[in-house]
Parts: sequence; structure tokens; C-alpha cells
Amino acid sequence: MKLASYMMTNCNSSSRGIHAFSLIELLVVISIIAILSTAGLSVGLAVKRTAMRTQAHTDCLAIEHSLDNYYALEHRFPRAWDGPQRMEGAFLSTLMGKRSEFNRAGTRYFETSKVHNNPRGAGFVVQLNCYNDPWGTPYQVHLDVSGEDVVALPGSYAQRFGTEMTGRAIFVESAGPDRDFDTVTDNVTCFD
Repeated sequence: MKLASYMMTNCNSSSRGIHAFSLIELLVVISIIAILSTAGLSVGLAVKRTAMRTQAHTDCLAIEHSLDNYYALEHRFPRAWDGPQRMEGAFLSTLMGKRSEFNRAGTRYFETSKVHNNPRGAGFVVQLNCYNDPWGTPYQVHLDVSGEDVVALPGSYAQRFGTEMTGRAIFVESAGPDRDFDTVTDNVTCFD
């Protein structure tokens, strides 16, 4: 009997000592988790934006380098390449080594290991024959076809770089996240 009385006393006292979370405590914990996950998500998005801008700048430099190589071997840019050229179609094919009137030897000037079939993805797109920035827009190139080492820039760059680049023969740009070459605030260039 003493054992049964002892067990009842201990069982009742231990059941009074059990603690549960109140609704307010649970809501506070959920709120803290939500705040931390939001902070982590925003940091992750910022890192992704920085990585995409860095990739676009690296691509711009690679395109500039390939055109430097073209100029070094051909000693000029074709007059047909006057004005903005997109990294697509015959222009891209010529740089990638396809024989044409502008690349009679079939020299490969532009090397890329990025081959994607997704038209919105970064890199060279096989079916569409274009080289896209990380946001899915083909890079744009401005060349000095006159041989005077002066590249005329689009008017939208007047505040940022001026209307022309002296001592340069090549200007490469990405339209940036908004995919619009005219809004230059988010564009990425070979000079960034």
C-alpha cells in the first residue's frame, strides 16, 4: 500500500511539472525562424546577382579578347560590322571559326566551353546560334571599322563614358537584368 501511495504521489507531482509551449512562445519562435530565413534568402539573392554580373563582365572580356585576336590576324574589322553587332548569327559563326568572307581560313577566334540549349540560359545556344548574357540576351559589340582606334558609343552612355572611346577599337556590353541596352544603369560592359 505504501508503494501504491508513493507512486500516486510521484505521478501526480510529475504531471504537474510538465511544461508545454504557450501559443505566444510558439509564435515568437516561428517569427524568429521567418526573419532568419528571409535574411538568408536576401543574402543568397544578392550573391546570385553579383555572380551574374561577374559572369557577364568575364564574358565581355572574353569577347573583347577574341575580337582583339581577329584584328591582330586580319589587321582590320570588316566594314559590314559597322554599327552594333549582336553575338549571334553570321557574326558569331565567323568568330567561332566558320568559313566566311570575313574568315576565309576558318580560324576560331572565340572559344567557349559553355554550350546550352536553353535560349534563356547563359552561354552559346546551339539552335539559335547566339551567345547570351546570364539574363538571356545576346551580348552586343561596337567596333571601330575605320581603323582610327575610336569606338562610337550609343548615346545612352554619354554620361557614363562619353560618346566615344579613344584608343580603343572594341566595346562589348550586356543589357543587364532588365534586358534593355538603352537603360545603361544596370548594363555590364568590358570597361566595368
